[in-house]
Amino acid sequence: MTDANEVDVLIIGAGISGVFAAKCYLDLHPESRLVILDRDSCVGGTWNSRRGYDSFWTQWTVGTAEFSDQAMPRPPDEDVYLEFFKAKHTTKYIESYVDTHSYNDRTLRDRIQFSIEVQSVLKSGNEWTVSAKERTSEVQHTFKTPKLIVASGLTSIPNMPSLPGRENFQGQVLHHNDFGSSNVLISPDIQTITILGAGKSSADMAYEAVKAGKKVNWILKATDTTGPGFFLSPKGVGPYKNAFEIGMTRVAATFTPSFMNGINWWTKLLHSTRYGVKLMSSFWGTVDADARKDANFGRENQHGFEKLSPHSPIFWQNCTGGLLNHKDFFDTISENVQIYTGDVQGLEHGLLRLKSGEKIPSDAILCGTGWVPSLQFFTDEQCRDLGLPHLVAQEPENEKAHWAELEAEADRKTLATFPQLQNPPSTTTR
Repeated sequence: MTDANEVDVLIIGAGISGVFAAKCYLDLHPESRLVILDRDSCVGGTWNSRRGYDSFWTQWTVGTAEFSDQAMPRPPDEDVYLEFFKAKHTTKYIESYVDTHSYNDRTLRDRIQFSIEVQSVLKSGNEWTVSAKERTSEVQHTFKTPKLIVASGLTSIPNMPSLPGRENFQGQVLHHNDFGSSNVLISPDIQTITILGAGKSSADMAYEAVKAGKKVNWILKATDTTGPGFFLSPKGVGPYKNAFEIGMTRVAATFTPSFMNGINWWTKLLHSTRYGVKLMSSFWGTVDADARKDANFGRENQHGFEKLSPHSPIFWQNCTGGLLNHKDFFDTISENVQIYTGDVQGLEHGLLRLKSGEKIPSDAILCGTGWVPSLQFFTDEQCRDLGLPHLVAQEPENEKAHWAELEAEADRKTLATFPQLQNPPSTTTR
């Protein structure tokens, strides 16, 4: 069963970007037939109510997490730490936003169709045809529109690891995406939780599980990994209340080698001269040393806490670390969580088995294993033609050569401007 819908504007994604895109368009064209599709059951994307949990905090501060036309009420003091706040207040804000913005007697919420998964997108002439289906049934929908906005985000579709033997495990196996709406922390049948992944979402789940009284194992990959993420104190220095305020200053931004900061006498001094490179190396070395000292990875413990020590300096971090919102995070993890480094071989009844031969008793497996691209409704050819992200391996041979030439030239210019990027550390584990 398929229905056909003709609309003026179709937006894929009802997270922050999709909601604000709708608002901006309707401000100018309030009578437009605008529809928003979202694969989830509620508004907000990463910040929706289904995905929330108590230890989920924002990485932004009060006053910076709101749209320009509607202020967010300040959260209560118990939900604020150094001006960072619990994510549930962003959720409430977005829910309020879609209810208070109305155009032609229809609110933004009225225009959202939930639990709709986009399957394919085709363009013919000046018209897009979008095929989708309801996730709770087999009902198919077709939308035709001259204007398509894709706001599906980076954290929409879970990346689930291959876990051979999952059918024999019998316990719950969940991605971080479903953690907030699950019963793993309150079920009396779940006493031992094993967490996969080395980023911020895994850290959140480990902390939350310990606070819920569970026994927790944390598995970090041994191969094909850049290692654990850096988890940093959010504290500020001097007049700055927190690290976010420092990072948002123009001066602090120039400490990172980037063309986005412009090329001027100041950035050349910092990143293109021997003195500047030495100064920046000292600065980032101090940040790195302070972060490791704060964590105290070398403390005495019997749980493998030292394995959380990042493998590369903070200057080179390009993984899923983040700011910590719990003063007792490192103490809680070191005293209560058993940490392993190993690759998963598979699952058995009540066990997770590592390739090293270790068998880890588990009642539930929680995966903080990242996300897959949300543009899967575009074909590889469409991604290439539209300039959307895609794998170089999917390019024709002549295109591969073209991109290789462009990358080589870009590398030459980048390294000439930022010589400290010349020798990155190995990404293999110790």
